[in-house]
Amino acid sequence: MNTEEKLAKTNYIDFKFNEPGINQQFSFVIITTQIPKKLGSWFKKAQALAIKKLTVIINGNVRQTRYLMMISRTAKIMDTDPDIQQKFVNFEQLGQYGITDDDLLLMLMKCRFQGKLDENRDWCNFNATDRLFLIMPNHTKEKPQQRVALEVMFDQHVLKLISRTFTEIEDDTVNVGYAVSEGCMKWQYRNRQQIFRLKSVDNQKNLINFFSIQESDYEQDKVSTLHKLLSLTQLQYWMCFKSGPIAHSCLTEMAVDKKNVTPLKRARIIDQLIHKTVTLMIDPESAAQREFAESFGRLWQRTPELATCQIKIITDSAMTTGLNIQILDDSQDSRYQKNTPHQVIQHLIYKNFVNEKVAGNALYLGNKVHLLEDAKIRTLLSQLLIKQDILSGKITFPNRDEMAAAAKFRYYMMADKAYYRLEIDDAGNLTSQKATKGQRGLSAEFERVIHEFDEGNEREALKFTKILAYEDKLYKLGETALRIIPNAEQINAMMRKARSHHSIHRWALLKVANELDDCNRELKQALITKIERINTETITIGSFQKILKTAPTLSWRPKLMATFNQRFFDNAHVWLHLPVKQQIYDDWWNGIYGIGLLMLGSDYYYYVGRNQIIKQDLTRATSLKQVVALDSMQPKADIQRIMPLLATLMNSGYVRDGQYTVVPFPFKYIREIMELETHGTQVTKH
Repeated sequence: MNTEEKLAKTNYIDFKFNEPGINQQFSFVIITTQIPKKLGSWFKKAQALAIKKLTVIINGNVRQTRYLMMISRTAKIMDTDPDIQQKFVNFEQLGQYGITDDDLLLMLMKCRFQGKLDENRDWCNFNATDRLFLIMPNHTKEKPQQRVALEVMFDQHVLKLISRTFTEIEDDTVNVGYAVSEGCMKWQYRNRQQIFRLKSVDNQKNLINFFSIQESDYEQDKVSTLHKLLSLTQLQYWMCFKSGPIAHSCLTEMAVDKKNVTPLKRARIIDQLIHKTVTLMIDPESAAQREFAESFGRLWQRTPELATCQIKIITDSAMTTGLNIQILDDSQDSRYQKNTPHQVIQHLIYKNFVNEKVAGNALYLGNKVHLLEDAKIRTLLSQLLIKQDILSGKITFPNRDEMAAAAKFRYYMMADKAYYRLEIDDAGNLTSQKATKGQRGLSAEFERVIHEFDEGNEREALKFTKILAYEDKLYKLGETALRIIPNAEQINAMMRKARSHHSIHRWALLKVANELDDCNRELKQALITKIERINTETITIGSFQKILKTAPTLSWRPKLMATFNQRFFDNAHVWLHLPVKQQIYDDWWNGIYGIGLLMLGSDYYYYVGRNQIIKQDLTRATSLKQVVALDSMQPKADIQRIMPLLATLMNSGYVRDGQYTVVPFPFKYIREIMELETHGTQVTKH
């Protein structure tokens, strides 16, 4: 592992409030009422800048709703209303009502992003809404009308941005809902405008990219939104903060660099299947399944790496030992056959592998030629081979280093009110055990683990479902809401200098091209020729990029082209091609790639990022998982000692196709064991 320390940014937000500054700008009022329907118009008259729903208090038959309202210090105090009680509180008193720093920071963000300047240049927030939903304009959908937004949430200084979908309410008798206002979704009456409910269509999620370097999605992703939330809130309410709000940066103490793991998975599948036979089991009465199986078999035979592995088709009424793939219509198919120690079966729902409009019921691989080029097929075959390992009681799929690392731990997992234990010895022999709470005859270590799962999760907010045993110590692994974020400020600043509409001069391009070294004369001449053929004195960056794409050799990968890009920037201060993925900018992506360990406060977390350079988008964030050394007098040393072994168990690439696995791979075996037992195949000892 690389022990060089680097900084990785997270969505943990550092900030401290300036009490005098807050009290100088704002007043806080606790609002209590038995008639919450009156509050919408009342908040508007009271000039509420932000609101937060607190609690519903029930005393006997009396139900009271309570809100916190934030108003300007100079706002006019509302006249008393017998149905609405007001109690002014100061900054120090907010804690008595359960108001945290997280709540107050979110109140300031609601004020900034739900509000606007009125005609008198005063800040206002008409129809102040308890929840903050920021609309993503690029994600608007039609039929029915849908709006996609990011909900802003805080939990113990962790900023979370959750994708939400709003669908238009077409029923005219419904008069209240969410409406588009100031770039947010705000709760209000219809008033001749579209109103929406917080609901997706057919339960389809509309996910928003975590980060994008595409100009069309500029500032339409989660990282850019996070940066905007922090910077604009701090800019407008600087008096309210002693420091921050800013994204917290952590030192990565140990790291594994990125590597391409896809070929490893492909090679292992080939190695495991050599000289074996795989049987496709189909319904004898299904023409669709037979069509699918025959096309699968033809593609199998055309795949050079599988030439030594025989494929055959049988009806599933015929029992066969060895490796089998049962083709099913759906997950509820009554013909589902369970696995046995001598008959290993991976189930395949064929409709997930076809494109009826293009190829009917035949296996469809798109533009891929061979089976192993397809990620879904590689996953299917690796699942089959993992089942073979489990049912034979001997792991053969991992390589020697992974096997050696796996044998150093015992693995425990809690799921569905049961507890699982898995152990792998140096020879790859696998043993598993299932237990329930209160069961007798368990080892002292297993009993200690069960106690920790139960008692530890009761006293801690974070729920741990996985425990590793190493020598005589236990280590808990837990999911968190913490995420690694790239350096958006630096990347966005560079993106602004690479926008496609920037105009550049033909003579400037030609000057830089002519001054390039002659190390690649043919490529240099091709570049100069393209520039000379431009028939205008100025051209946009976008148009110049299109011209270069007409010549495949003029990509930005060759060193000469990278030098051309850099020297043009040095002269003109604009980028012809965004270079943020080059190695010299790796510090902007710390924690996004590879595997590493970091410390936040007194707690330790590990991350498992991408193994390959992103193309244009990061669809999902790199999450942080907490690792706790139980009853340790030296947690830092103990965690650092096992981290290289954990990295070996997570960078193999065959559990998640072409990617690292986010937990040590033996936990995948536990999940497969649970799945097998759900369908009636007994694996574990009791």
